[in-house]
Amino acid sequence: MDAAENAPAALERPGGGLLRWLTFSRIIDQAALGLASLLLARVLGPDGFALVAVLFIVNSLAVQVSDFGVGFAVYRLAPSRRIARRSLERLRLVDGVLALVAVAGGLGLRSSTGAVIASAGLIWLLSAEAYVRKAAALKLGAVREVVTAEIGGAGLFFAACVAVTITAGAPGWVGVGFVGKHVVECLLVRTWPAMFTAGGERARSRDEWLGQVMTYLVANVDYLLIGWLMGAEVLSVYVIAFRFASAVPAFLATPITQSAFIDFASASPAQRQARYDALLRRIWILGGSGTVLLLVMAPVLPRVLGAAWEETAPVLAILSIAVPWRLLLGTTVAQAITAGRARVVVGWETARLVGTAILVVAGARFGLRTTAACVSLGTVVILTGEHAMSCRLRGVSMPRWLPAVTGAVASTLAAVAVMTAA
Repeated sequence: MDAAENAPAALERPGGGLLRWLTFSRIIDQAALGLASLLLARVLGPDGFALVAVLFIVNSLAVQVSDFGVGFAVYRLAPSRRIARRSLERLRLVDGVLALVAVAGGLGLRSSTGAVIASAGLIWLLSAEAYVRKAAALKLGAVREVVTAEIGGAGLFFAACVAVTITAGAPGWVGVGFVGKHVVECLLVRTWPAMFTAGGERARSRDEWLGQVMTYLVANVDYLLIGWLMGAEVLSVYVIAFRFASAVPAFLATPITQSAFIDFASASPAQRQARYDALLRRIWILGGSGTVLLLVMAPVLPRVLGAAWEETAPVLAILSIAVPWRLLLGTTVAQAITAGRARVVVGWETARLVGTAILVVAGARFGLRTTAACVSLGTVVILTGEHAMSCRLRGVSMPRWLPAVTGAVASTLAAVAVMTAA
């Protein structure tokens, strides 16, 4: 669940200009991250890539939750309202302390691990600042300014990663690339201060932020458990396969979710079912196409990365099956929040976190392929359940074919888990 999913009012203007620009910058940003990870994986190998994988995970976490809900508060403001400057100052103080502790601790280690820890602290601080500035600028109508900043940051990060691969530099330098990415975004976004005033209202997005945190934990608990139970080299293989499987959701999930928020928030009771049906059809066309594309690409991935990455092909194929359900998550969240039930999302995602963790632990006993099958199985089954509950909250009817497809795919994934465990 992304703070950007509460799309600003400008998105409702005819022509969908904001959505087009945000989609464009999202594609550039995610392409830079994806290509950089593939280059680094090829040069560093599964063992050397492990520390770099941690930086990618930390950056993903920071982008989603380091703003502590201030971005959410900005996005859902009425056009004439503003946020209290003290809310921003409080955010900077908390993130600054966290960054200082991480930098001091990391530098004290004097190692590649220490460099990663220090970089993580700066990434946390700067990503929050950049995210809040971009949210404010979008709310104030400076769309192209935000897009330019995101493309500029993505370009700098990719250049830094290319430099690491050419010079065979230490993995810690990738952290410098992430830090530089967020610095560029902060510097290039200038139309933001007017969103924060002394007399503005306090940022209050606790439930939405907690739901965001839980969604992130669900998305990364497999990384943590696989690294702990199966080792750094296996984690590297899984991270590459999962990031590749995430390409379609990375490009499409945010625009789809933004559309869901706008459509559901503005729909009258008589319009809800038609808008829901139209969006669901779009999700399944895009998600199904993404799955097919990934299945075709899976055998090619080890050829690009090298023989050491042979296991990425079957793992990617297994993970790709769940892509349509991952695209369904944003619509599920949008339905609950526009129905005024943001708090229930926290409960749903907490249950999904526990369920995913149990499945990963169970699968890890039998190997990475079994673990991937368990992760996809949990995604398919649990997200269908969440979606059914959100449909009831919003007063729309989920199509009968969705549980039937879920049942068939879940049975297939269960069979894959059993066969790979044998």
